[in-house]
Amino acid sequence: MLLERTMQVFPQKLFILRLKGRVPGHPRLRWLKEMSVEDCIEKLRKLSGRDFGDDVAKWEQWWCEEKKRLGLPSDYL
Repeated sequence: MLLERTMQVFPQKLFILRLKGRVPGHPRLRWLKEMSVEDCIEKLRKLSGRDFGDDVAKWEQWWCEEKKRLGLPSDYL
């Protein structure tokens, strides 16, 4: 469950979840639900230096590659 793994969730993944409309219902993440899609895209652009617009598949592919590059375990969100 995402709630149990909250400390392992990077903001990049949270913004991608918001783009997908799958915001976790945890009270600490209410700020994410209140963010617009445009704000999430802008945050992802700033964090990544990339611009995939609202293409969720490309953002997810980028994040998967970025986790590998950073040497993060695959179970990190």
